[in-house]
Amino acid sequence: MGDLIERTADGYVFCASNGTDGNAMRSTGYDICIEICDVGAFASIVTDFFRSAGLDVNDPMMDCVEYHSRPATHDRQTTTHPVFIKPNDYLAQDEFRVFWPTRDSPTHVEVRDPRLPALVRVVSV
Repeated sequence: MGDLIERTADGYVFCASNGTDGNAMRSTGYDICIEICDVGAFASIVTDFFRSAGLDVNDPMMDCVEYHSRPATHDRQTTTHPVFIKPNDYLAQDEFRVFWPTRDSPTHVEVRDPRLPALVRVVSV
């Protein structure tokens, strides 16, 4: 049996954790945790930012990451977009992702918008 070849659109991905596990956070090199209080508004502002910067992005897709091995054959493929699947080794990350498919070749983008700080709060861990 050959390798699974799957093609999906390039895009921009925002990754965050669903929880506040201080040990997991520190083990990955982070020392602060913020809560996004309105994920829909956050995604909308970032979408506006991308588009105003001339990036050709589609509307975002948002979902929790599923942790399991990838199917090896097309007849066992799930309906879950591959950007929302990770191996079980990363289960402790408990991730939520926002994905903006694009027809552009993605590059690093630093999103700065004065509306974003009102949507987050620092959480003690």
